[in-house]
Amino acid sequence: MSGKSSVVACVGILLLFAGGLAAAQEEAAIKPGTVITMQNWQNYKDYLPAGLQLMFDGKTPWKLEPDYRMVIGPTHNYRWP
Repeated sequence: MSGKSSVVACVGILLLFAGGLAAAQEEAAIKPGTVITMQNWQNYKDYLPAGLQLMFDGKTPWKLEPDYRMVIGPTHNYRWP
C-alpha cells in the first residue's frame, strides 16, 4: 500500500469511528423532560460539570437547596452571527 492510500484508509476509519461515537453519545444523552434532583443526581453525574457535582454533593460551602430540581430541556443549535 502506498503512503497516500494508507493515509486515506486511516482517515476513512477515523471518520467511521467518529460517526459511531456521535451516534452513541446521542443515544446516551439525557432525554428532554428528565428532572435531576438531590436524590437522583448521581445517576446523571457524567453529564454534569465538576462544579455542579460539588454543589449537588453538598460538601462545600456552596450547596443547592434540598428541593432543587433541574429540568432538562431540548437541545438547540444556534447559528453563529
